[in-house]
Amino acid sequence: MNSTFLLVFVLISAVPGYFVLDCTVLTTERLDPIRYPGQADVSHMHTVLGGSHFEKTFSYENAISSSCTTCNTQADKSNYWQPSLYHKGTDGKLSLYPSGNHRAYYKYPDGGRNVMPVPNGLQMIVGSPDRQTQSNSPEDKAVYFVCVDGSGNSGPEYGFPKRACSMFMQASVSFPQCWDGVNLNSADHRSHVSYSTDGYDGQICPSSHPVRIPQVMIEMIWQTNQFDYHGEGTYVLSSGDTIGYGLHGDFTAGWDDGANAPLAQAIKQCGSDPVNWGNIAGCPPLLAYQNQDLQKKCTVESLGVFGRRTKL
Repeated sequence: MNSTFLLVFVLISAVPGYFVLDCTVLTTERLDPIRYPGQADVSHMHTVLGGSHFEKTFSYENAISSSCTTCNTQADKSNYWQPSLYHKGTDGKLSLYPSGNHRAYYKYPDGGRNVMPVPNGLQMIVGSPDRQTQSNSPEDKAVYFVCVDGSGNSGPEYGFPKRACSMFMQASVSFPQCWDGVNLNSADHRSHVSYSTDGYDGQICPSSHPVRIPQVMIEMIWQTNQFDYHGEGTYVLSSGDTIGYGLHGDFTAGWDDGANAPLAQAIKQCGSDPVNWGNIAGCPPLLAYQNQDLQKKCTVESLGVFGRRTKL
């Protein structure tokens, strides 16, 4: 059994329904259309997955008109991004870790009862590049790393693992699953959504945010086995964070939220899946939009991001 799928199944086993999208990198850019709309090169580097219309200003109309996506169902033109992960050598030079197979999970009660599809144009963030401490808040618990080193002891870690991840490192962020039913964004990019009252991965929405939507989780895989580990400070987020508490994620929705559209049908039809482990092979509404050739051609790589750097 694939060790990554085993680990993820353990982490989401309390959730009866889910599907998983496999995504490759669309681009690595200093863009953040949620925090810095209309501005280029003011953010740190982000690794971006999803629809080809990732631009400095987000609009649902542009997103849904993307000609392709780097995820394995062309029904999803959403974008998902996290800060890029760098290796800092003993000489101070920085190298971008190669990517593994990134994934986006959608989790919901089996059968999708009382779950609304992600609304058209929803924007969300989780975590903060400025965070320097760890608390027990749902948002802090929703952001973590997993160090896969073959020991069998891998599990969520808050902040960078303080050891070599000799196979790979997984960076996971889970977005809120409760929406206020009105706003697609808010001034702080958080207030229009909320985590459930029974934990960051729970099921009960507060009265202030009564609309249950699928919980989106981004899981990025970094090939940390490609460089040496020489102690704390080896792993560096593109924001300059060497502790790891500043891991964060952004999401812009590029689905059709119609009742008969692929996302709504996937929520209804694609539940617990011990055979396919949530892969769209077991989800006909999404599998119908799989186009591997288009997915591969959609991958875009920014010039120069893999060269060694003296600063972020």
